[in-house]
Amino acid sequence: MFSVTEANSVLSYLKGTPLLVAQLMYGAGLRLKETLRLRVQDVDFGRMEITVRHGKGGKDRMTLLPKASVEALPFKSCWVMPMSIQQ
Repeated sequence: MFSVTEANSVLSYLKGTPLLVAQLMYGAGLRLKETLRLRVQDVDFGRMEITVRHGKGGKDRMTLLPKASVEALPFKSCWVMPMSIQQ
């Protein structure tokens, strides 16, 4: 288990996709396989939640979406675009 300082130290060495994966694993408590299986429809930006499908034991669960990961998610723009068009 990392302290906050240790986790920030490790994250400071990462960039791009490895950083995003590490932020989701640490911030949302996701396992590596769960993180790599995430789909656009599994992330609810409005409620700041992630639906983990077929996790450990084959069960679905909900977890929090870390604020630090929101801007780095590559499909956030896919979600935001239709909302701006609707307004």
